[in-house]
Amino acid sequence: MSANPNRTPAEETFVSGFAAAEAALPSADWLKRKQALAAFSELGLPHRRIEAWKYTDLRNLVDGAYPAQTETTLVDVEQVQSLAQQSIFGDLGRSTAVFVDGRFRSELSSLPSKGAIELLSISDAAENAPDWLSNTLGTVVPQEDDAVSALNTAYMSDGAAIHITGESKEPLELVFVHSAGQPRTVSQRVLVVVDAGASCELFETHIAPADARYVSTVVTEVVLGDGATFDHVKTQRDGAEAVHLANLHAKLGADATFNSFSATTGGRVSRQQAFVEYAGEHTTANISGVYLLSGTQHGDSTLVVDHAVPNCVSREMFKLVLDDQARGIFQGKVMVRPHAQKTDGKQMAQALLLGPDAEFDSKPELEIFADDVVCGHGATAGELDEELLFYLRARGIPKDQAMALLIAAFVGEAVEEVSNEAVRDALNEMATNWLTTHKTGA
Repeated sequence: MSANPNRTPAEETFVSGFAAAEAALPSADWLKRKQALAAFSELGLPHRRIEAWKYTDLRNLVDGAYPAQTETTLVDVEQVQSLAQQSIFGDLGRSTAVFVDGRFRSELSSLPSKGAIELLSISDAAENAPDWLSNTLGTVVPQEDDAVSALNTAYMSDGAAIHITGESKEPLELVFVHSAGQPRTVSQRVLVVVDAGASCELFETHIAPADARYVSTVVTEVVLGDGATFDHVKTQRDGAEAVHLANLHAKLGADATFNSFSATTGGRVSRQQAFVEYAGEHTTANISGVYLLSGTQHGDSTLVVDHAVPNCVSREMFKLVLDDQARGIFQGKVMVRPHAQKTDGKQMAQALLLGPDAEFDSKPELEIFADDVVCGHGATAGELDEELLFYLRARGIPKDQAMALLIAAFVGEAVEEVSNEAVRDALNEMATNWLTTHKTGA
């Protein structure tokens, strides 16, 4: 495609670099790369004139050329292992699949034994993919009007395709490691298909050296059969100069349970979107998260929950702790279709501002076209409670320690949404470690 003077350097790199990159990427018609590239070329990077992106202008925030990472990189194995071992899930019994700069590394992984879970590298399986992969990937993702999904589809170098056929006995962790190097874009995909009545617990870790500079796009599709259960916990600790763009698309069958929690401390810019569609009745979805940001970090969590059928429940709870000039955004839309009676949907976003220059923007929305529903939303922002702080200090607790206790309690309300006690403990420890390494006031 010819150069377009109206494109930003990043957009021009993404569009003009496709022809050369395509030859090095996994090839199969069902991946639909060219269609995705055409969609991205038409859309471009989202900007503030698009309502859903008014707080996160990627045309400005992705501030340079980030060519796609297509080749397997030569990496320092010890460094990669050291980074992977920083996963908060390290003390939990689980299998692992490690991806380095967008490519699956079997020698660094500890794959699950054969049983209820089948895990494939999308790159390795591209030419001879099973039907559950080739017929499902991309079916939950509206790439024609979502630039992040379109860019990811065009350039995906690899990813994990997971098929759950029964009760998975141990959790699976996907570890996405980025190495230091030239600025680049790494695009990875995750597909999770959980059969009717099956269940699984999935951990997701994103980690990199502090000085790594890259754009990471990760699109996750989850398809739950009737009566299926899916528990998902993600930690995002990307490099300080990284841009993390993640989409989670879920289609939920009847009588299913979907739980997803994310904890974000890394990245210069983070935009995490979740799109949840109810395809069967009597299903519950819980989506929650914690942002711990400082400096000039920018974190955006945007959700769209589509109650397309009756008798379903949705809960969203997000807690943000913002220090220095950090900016946090929460946008949550709950849609209730005309026939989706007996819907029960609630969402809450709360921000704790630790400094006068921190900023929180919230845009909760309800679109209700049914009359027999219980729905509500709320958002608050404020500073630490001075009375509670005084109470703790009056009992001999130093100020920094007292502040840390109050912040930990604030964050802990969202962490309690995670059902696995060991994972809750690991997340609370992660939050405590963040608090001890960042200033919490004078």
